[in-house]
Amino acid sequence: MKILVIRLSSLGDIVLTQSVCAELREHYPSSIIEFLTYPAFRDLVQSFGTCDKIISYEKTLAFHLKLMLQRYDMIVDLHQKLSTIIVRTLLRAPRKVVYQKKRQLRNRIVKHRTAKSILSTVSLYYSVFTAIPDMQGLTLESPKKPVIKAIGDLPPCIAELKSENRLLIGIFPGAAHQTKMYPIDQWNKVIGLSDANWHFVLLGSKNEGYLCKELEQSNPERTTNLCGRFQIGDLIAVINGLDLVLSNDSGPMHLAAALQKAQIAIFGSVHPKLGFAPLNDRAIVLCADLDCQPCSLHGRESCPLGHFRCMTEISPESIVRSISLLLGRLDRTY
Repeated sequence: MKILVIRLSSLGDIVLTQSVCAELREHYPSSIIEFLTYPAFRDLVQSFGTCDKIISYEKTLAFHLKLMLQRYDMIVDLHQKLSTIIVRTLLRAPRKVVYQKKRQLRNRIVKHRTAKSILSTVSLYYSVFTAIPDMQGLTLESPKKPVIKAIGDLPPCIAELKSENRLLIGIFPGAAHQTKMYPIDQWNKVIGLSDANWHFVLLGSKNEGYLCKELEQSNPERTTNLCGRFQIGDLIAVINGLDLVLSNDSGPMHLAAALQKAQIAIFGSVHPKLGFAPLNDRAIVLCADLDCQPCSLHGRESCPLGHFRCMTEISPESIVRSISLLLGRLDRTY
């Protein structure tokens, strides 16, 4: 059997597809599983350890004509957008399955018109199995947790920091939208309140460099700024080398969860009830749980009520306490 799994973006969403790939590999051990995604995410899919081939998506006619020459027994669309609809329409396969996004339910949650919640995005991805006869027994309520493995060596800069016998805590201060980002002044307080043996590694994309720069300038002795220095494959290795990860609701949050790292995930305008919480037994999720949450499905550029309490009410002290709790579960002492 030859299977094509499709998910083009983004970072966190692709991490969560690992569970589906793992189920397909388990149920069809001799199958050929190929994964179609944007070129930037090839290393991420390689870290799944379940796919035989990774295809880099292109928008060109030549790419689509070449792809049409392939023959698949099953196409699993885990994106369901115009470009993936075109791909699965052009390709011939006896079975084509598409995941159910539950857009209406998510919109009702955002508009506070229902008390229902979504267990996880992975459980939504599992909806594809309802259309595969010999996989219909899989339950949407208890999906596999995504698991990835670092495929590269630990970058020398992290290896050097680890040799100094300090606990390394990664901070990813960025996110896709402003209302998903914990305020910089409160991050500074977290660092200021922290144990002297904790060292903070500042990470993120090049676009988030200004955030890490501000933290570095305010805390030059307590931080190492590595923001924007790593492609995804190396970033996975970096996260794997950390003792704990602090982040907003973002792609790196899901990377840390899939690596099963101790982590603290901070939620603002997007509430965990929308299905985006990290699937990790070693995670602490911090959320103010206000009546106005969630106010958006993917985040906003400003608080619609003007107070931003969903973030400001998560105190730096609560984050430091959570760090201490998680580090107390680690083998190393501090």
